[in-house]
Amino acid sequence: MIQPIFDKYCLSCHGPEKSKGKLRLDTLEHFLKGGEAGSLIDPPGATQSLLGKRLGLPLDDEEHMPPE
Repeated sequence: MIQPIFDKYCLSCHGPEKSKGKLRLDTLEHFLKGGEAGSLIDPPGATQSLLGKRLGLPLDDEEHMPPE
């Protein structure tokens, strides 16, 4: 269900050809592995996880994802 969202907004920077922060989101295995900043979903929970925190940052924060 969420893979199309990653395909559209994330894979240009976090895919097999380019993996910023050593993070790839093109397969479940890579997603679960995480990147330089660690796991995207540990600790679990929408707002506590790295993924939740990056998505919830203000749009003008340079750490907000996706950047555009």
